Amino acid sequence: QQQPPLTSVPFVPEGRIRVDILKIYHDTPGNGAHFGRDKTTRKIQERYYWPTMIADIRN
Repeated sequence: QQQPPLTSVPFVPEGRIRVDILKIYHDTPGNGAHFGRDKTTRKIQERYYWPTMIADIRN
């Protein structure tokens, strides 16, 4: 299981917001879209946190 980030980032509750974040980062070139899973994961982790985010990003 993923550990919470060392810096303060907002916790994202379950639901539509997580889906929207994943869609934005997948579809927007400036946010890491299509630059690979690892880069996209790092970019999302810099700004948000939820316990299942790595698994959610990989799916």
